[in-house]
Amino acid sequence: MKKFLTIGLLMLMCQSILAQIDTRGNWYSGQLIFSAQDIGNGQVLMNGMAEGEEIEFVLAPVAGKPDTFQVKDSPNGYVNMYEGTKTVKHLKEGNVDVLCFYNEKNQLEDVISKEAEDDSEVLNRTRWIQQMKGYYVIEFDGDVYNLEWEDDVLDIGGIQVPYEAETFNGTPTGYINVEEIGGTFLMGLWKVEPTLEGFRLYEVEYEDRDFTSLFDRKKGELFYEFWYNDVDTDRFAYTSLVLLNDKQFREFDKPTLRIMRNSILAHNGYAFSSADLQEYFGNQAWYRPAASNDEVYPKLSLIERLNIELIQAME
Repeated sequence: MKKFLTIGLLMLMCQSILAQIDTRGNWYSGQLIFSAQDIGNGQVLMNGMAEGEEIEFVLAPVAGKPDTFQVKDSPNGYVNMYEGTKTVKHLKEGNVDVLCFYNEKNQLEDVISKEAEDDSEVLNRTRWIQQMKGYYVIEFDGDVYNLEWEDDVLDIGGIQVPYEAETFNGTPTGYINVEEIGGTFLMGLWKVEPTLEGFRLYEVEYEDRDFTSLFDRKKGELFYEFWYNDVDTDRFAYTSLVLLNDKQFREFDKPTLRIMRNSILAHNGYAFSSADLQEYFGNQAWYRPAASNDEVYPKLSLIERLNIELIQAME
């Protein structure tokens, strides 16, 4: 399947609409916001800020290859976070406008997307929450509770409880702080661990809110396990909507990444030949195999194709 997938992706990538790099607005790396400046001869200077340190590099066009660039160091001597990149391809399809960074093995390592939002912390938080939102269920003290994860609240059995997704230097950490409202069993600070079936919450104890010690926190033994509970929607439906350039999916183990990647194909009706994938997706109420896999690849959006490549490189 991998061989046909690679060929199909390359064919579809070539069909994307090519366009000049937009120097108006902002480019988002999944963590940082970059500005783009035309510095002549088709070159574009990309500049961002990380913890007070300037990050800067130049995209220089490759002769004879439209919308293909090489990465050069900053003329100002700033840090070049993409100095190991072999090739950068600029792709645009509809309202999705991206720069794709490939390594020496031609694996997609990073994607920078054109965004209207100029606050990286807002984008980081929104992207993380989009990957957690949905309907879940938990059994607690013999009772079953429904939970809906929303933008700003957790709806627990009809009780709306505000939460805060904690960040460190603007990047989501996977910790949420649930306010003491409604007297639910979820009050306090929790480490969120996404799973194939849903997510787990590990209780966290700490003495203060000094975020410099955030990564030294230990997740406790006590955890609550929530099961994804929307039979009509794919557990990883967001992979068709959200570009995974924030790399949050790195928290999943390799078998889950394989399911996650193939969920994108399954969502579009791909008929699998592997017995384990046939069994897994055959048990999903939303799965409808297409009459022919030839019908699947033309339906994949640019975001879906990029996410497949990003996940596959991580695997």
